[in-house]
Amino acid sequence: MADTGVLLINTGTADNPSIPALTAYLDEFLHDRMLIDLPPVLWNPILKLFILPRRPKRNQPSYQQMWEGDGFAFTKASWRQRVQVDQALRQTGFEGGNVCVELSMRYGNPSIMAGLEALRAAGARRLVVVPLYPQVARVTTGTCLDKVSACLGGMAPSGWSPQVIAVQGFWEEPAYLDALAASISRSWTPGEHSRLIMSWHSTLRRDIKRGDPYASQIRATAQAVASRLGLASEQWAVGYQSRFDSRMWLEPFTSDLVDKAAREGVADLCVATPGFVTNCLETTIEVGQTLKERYLSAAPDHARYTWVPALDDDAGLARAIAHAVIQAVVSLHVADEA
Repeated sequence: MADTGVLLINTGTADNPSIPALTAYLDEFLHDRMLIDLPPVLWNPILKLFILPRRPKRNQPSYQQMWEGDGFAFTKASWRQRVQVDQALRQTGFEGGNVCVELSMRYGNPSIMAGLEALRAAGARRLVVVPLYPQVARVTTGTCLDKVSACLGGMAPSGWSPQVIAVQGFWEEPAYLDALAASISRSWTPGEHSRLIMSWHSTLRRDIKRGDPYASQIRATAQAVASRLGLASEQWAVGYQSRFDSRMWLEPFTSDLVDKAAREGVADLCVATPGFVTNCLETTIEVGQTLKERYLSAAPDHARYTWVPALDDDAGLARAIAHAVIQAVVSLHVADEA
């Protein structure tokens, strides 16, 4: 029996790189009203007639590249993260080791409902929900917490109503910041004319105007990492990638910053993705390959491009997540006693 259940939630991926699996995953993803808020009567025909018949076929080669024969690299790394967070919590003596950690995906499998069912079966009376996004945004952390709430509402008739605690990001955790700086240092040694771009998934500008702390937390994270690396202000920049459509997204775009570096004659460019805790299409393909080719085709001769992979199973990331869980529980206790 576990008094405390910890539910780790990442974005997810398709079950396999087949067209039916990619279509099913994209269909679920694009039915999230937090991501697409057009009225269903307008959006559903666009989705069914134009997007779903085309985008899976266009994206399939990238997914096939990420497939490792028995699963995606993303999924395997996510399961390793679950094990590491579980171990990190037990090593702290948290709840005397009386804790159960489960992994879920906001879209795809294992589903959030499956994770909650497992924690209910384990006897968890307290639920700590950890969206695996260091910085908080409505379309990441927000949609995960919204889905958990909906699932718990559906489970209420069964009599399971755990105390719920939400971890709202872990961007300030020293172990996370140290791990980021160390991962960059392992891959790249800056020189006088080097430049580092820290790239985050873009989000809609309207959400920032509505109060999302995402952009401010990104700036604070980037400054903390740059300080740990001893970089001057002109040696690093923040960029945004993976714009989904033609709406107004946070800028500057990472691709534009890469082009700028090439134009300015920067011969040593490093791109890291601190907002992704697990390698995926956006890191491995978009940053590790596409942007590399884009930069080297326009950069000076003998230019060097360094891609820093996501933290994946870095022990520092697991410690950061475990500490964020503990702090969330402690904060609740303090609030209850006040």
